[in-house]
Amino acid sequence: MMFGADRRMEAGTYLAAGFATRQAIAAKLEGWVALHEIANVSQPNRLKGILVDSDYGVPFLAATQVFDIEPTPRKWLSRNKTPNIQSFYVEQGTILLTRSGTVGRSIVSQKKHENVIISDDLLRIRLTNPNDKGWLFAYLRSPSVMAMLQSAHYGHVIKHLEVSHVNALPVVTISDELKSKFCEDVASIVDMREEADRLVASFRKMLSDRFHLDQIEVKGVHHSTASLSALAGRRRRFEASYHSYRAQSLVQALALNSVKMDRLGDVTERVWWMTRFSRNFGDTGVPYMSSDDLFSLSQPETKKIFTDPIPNYSDFFVKQGWLLMACSGQTYGLNGSVTLATKHDESFFFTHDLIRISPNSDRIRSGYLYAFLSHPDIGQLLAKRAAYGSSIPHIDPTDVEEIPLARLPHDIENNIADMAERASQLRADAAELERETVSRAEAIINAFLSR
Repeated sequence: MMFGADRRMEAGTYLAAGFATRQAIAAKLEGWVALHEIANVSQPNRLKGILVDSDYGVPFLAATQVFDIEPTPRKWLSRNKTPNIQSFYVEQGTILLTRSGTVGRSIVSQKKHENVIISDDLLRIRLTNPNDKGWLFAYLRSPSVMAMLQSAHYGHVIKHLEVSHVNALPVVTISDELKSKFCEDVASIVDMREEADRLVASFRKMLSDRFHLDQIEVKGVHHSTASLSALAGRRRRFEASYHSYRAQSLVQALALNSVKMDRLGDVTERVWWMTRFSRNFGDTGVPYMSSDDLFSLSQPETKKIFTDPIPNYSDFFVKQGWLLMACSGQTYGLNGSVTLATKHDESFFFTHDLIRISPNSDRIRSGYLYAFLSHPDIGQLLAKRAAYGSSIPHIDPTDVEEIPLARLPHDIENNIADMAERASQLRADAAELERETVSRAEAIINAFLSR
């Protein structure tokens, strides 16, 4: 075994729980096939490209960005200077698997992943028979199979998987009837997320058009001015980014094209964050949700946290209709991102790294507030300009309360709120269906092993 093709001499490879599971499946005389028998696994060459301005390049997504609910490119590569550029594109429906860093995470590519350069740190898995896709995706997402993949990785600091490792992965076979059910469920997951993306794009376009954002011109502007009263306010914001020309022009456009302007703190019951706490995880704890997982598709296996040692632990749970804003991290990344809590979220213990916003339902609908704050050129800009700190920027609840909120006629606000709330519910339903699908796959694996 040690002197096979891979020459695996590391003790950890054979001590990992995933290795024992793999051996147990492979020991069966029937009921499984190697993954390469049902799918083609490929990896593009190492990506080499020249960074260019967004006006001239092709957007690039790193492996971790592909899992974002709303992947936002931060780099653009020259089309003519990127060798074999076509090999880095993926078709909708391709299974992508991380091969570097946190190995073994998988996702089904969607429309938003098309026409984008996808990192070579994601292996591409294309099924020979399309009816196998749903089962293989759920199988790869199951805890037992992720443990198998992680037991096969190598590397001291940055772990890696190779195509050969994935090709050799044993895949439990199931009936065609079960395959069809898994295919239907995975297709439903993708459809719900696509519909949610369409709704988000629709209400953001409505807001952009209503506030005439296309008329805000910032190119060529290299300075801005701020009055002494603005600098000497309660928060004493002297950072140039807070008083940028773009932010000032946005506030003027909002005031000019709205029915009225409200202060966010005046339309909410409370805006707050939680205290830091010591984390103790275990199998019998309460499901835990970090800010990274909250804003990710195909979330990894849910951690469970022991709540008894945490003072006032019940305060960390959230309510349907609250908004949750990431308040720590880089402003080009997660910091400032917003989501709308659904009934499903009430069962999770949430991290302290999220600002809780409880809207006053008599003054504003949660959906409209979410639509406004989540818009990348409106609410996101106004929230992220308030970030402070040089290494790991933070956003303070006090600054969130001061965000100027542009109000629209009731019928328009209600229309936007309906779309925003529907999009949030669709994303929650898709996440829940994915968890159920993965749980069924895990149960099938356990039943196979117990024969």
